[in-house]
Amino acid sequence: MKQNNKKGMALAIVLCVIVCLGCYIVSLSWSMANSRNRYEKTLNNRKAYFMARSGIEHLMLKIKTMQRHCPDTMLALEKAPEEEKNLLNSVFTGDVIIPPNKDFRKNDKYEYRINEFKIESVDLENSSLVLEMESVGKYGGYSDNIKRLVRISR
Repeated sequence: MKQNNKKGMALAIVLCVIVCLGCYIVSLSWSMANSRNRYEKTLNNRKAYFMARSGIEHLMLKIKTMQRHCPDTMLALEKAPEEEKNLLNSVFTGDVIIPPNKDFRKNDKYEYRINEFKIESVDLENSSLVLEMESVGKYGGYSDNIKRLVRISR
């Protein structure tokens, strides 16, 4: 009779160890899945931020190019009356868009656009502009806004 008790006790211990290992594996897999979801969200938010930043850099490149090659255009923007500035600023930023995605294998939806662009001040003595820009970047359903006050010298 004593041998049967030991066999029953060993079976119970083995079952407890198997249940404990099962619980550990389930909790580990849940933790890893949760961590992966947080990583993907953080990565997509970061990509959206960099898309917004790309929009601002694209606009800065356009402004610098226009200052060097088309100074008349920049003078028209700087000296425009207040009632025309919003229209001129929206026309100026209208073509600051991301080029189309050439890689059709990916389904990542991404874009940036300039929401706001204003010339805050013009300093003719130091040849500098102070601009206020707001860019929105989107990536995979996530979006991020960046608003900057930038001083540009000619």
